[in-house]
Amino acid sequence: MIAIGPMYPEEQTFTAHKGVRDVMAGLEGAVAAALRQRGFTVLGKHSVSHAPDPSELNEVLALIEKKLANRLHNSELGYLTESTE
Repeated sequence: MIAIGPMYPEEQTFTAHKGVRDVMAGLEGAVAAALRQRGFTVLGKHSVSHAPDPSELNEVLALIEKKLANRLHNSELGYLTESTE
């Protein structure tokens, strides 16, 4: 499991929250698609209703890449194992 965040401060109203929620949904969808493209199993459904900000997406993908750096991906199983190198 990989977790990154919080990315935005908590909103005080539901109306304000909906805007941030939509932005995050687009970002989550793009990250899920990138991980699936690399052969990872991603749990849940991640529809992209809002295009992610390219710079935020690149920043998140770079953080994920760092977290995965010392792991080996088992393409048959769709998850990571510890690196022995």
